[in-house]
Amino acid sequence: MGFSSLWTRPAPAEDGGMPQTAQTVQLLTEYDPQPPYDAGSPEKAPAGLVAKWRAEAGLPGTA
Repeated sequence: MGFSSLWTRPAPAEDGGMPQTAQTVQLLTEYDPQPPYDAGSPEKAPAGLVAKWRAEAGLPGTA
């Protein structure tokens, strides 16, 4: 199985589905990010920063 197969394979039903598979991968790789800023989505990022980059991208409604 190649690396891309890991991401495209459906989780086996007896595995409890994707949440358990994803949690297992996090646990086994000790993936526990603790970023200094929580701006990973427009809802969490400061409004001014979101507006700046929407305008920069030329998105409608950001004159």
